[in-house]
Amino acid sequence: IDIPDYSLMRNDRCSKRGGGTAAYVKNDIRSVHIVGRTTSNLNYNTTVVDLISCRVFLICIYIPPDTRADDLKQIHKDLIVTVDLAMSHKPDYGCCIAGDFNQFKVHKLCTDLHLVDLVIKATRGNNTLDHILVSKDLTEFYDESKTEYDCPVWPL
Repeated sequence: IDIPDYSLMRNDRCSKRGGGTAAYVKNDIRSVHIVGRTTSNLNYNTTVVDLISCRVFLICIYIPPDTRADDLKQIHKDLIVTVDLAMSHKPDYGCCIAGDFNQFKVHKLCTDLHLVDLVIKATRGNNTLDHILVSKDLTEFYDESKTEYDCPVWPL
């Protein structure tokens, strides 16, 4: 899907039908698609975007609903490595991890990476499967009373 004034950065899941990650970034935000990762043995996808103009790393993730518990632990470790590596190159950046987490529990990831989950209501029925995790310094740009935003990341 082409959206005027936006660039699409995506990583399709090739091993099965459906799934994958995509991020639409406004053209006036200088950005670089760093990596689109698919691990066949774990079967999850990430797209990492350096939002240069905003000084934020955006990590989009899709974790399939049938992911095994042991694989969820490895995904947790992989996300920590991904964020640590990105932040070691640009320590003045913020971080945003967003996507379809399915049964992946984000609380420990938030604790380990000092992130805050902006999603406070169920996203599918009574379940919260979709999350937006941001660095604590980015939370000032969000108003908990709002349910919609023009963009999940604002320039700092």
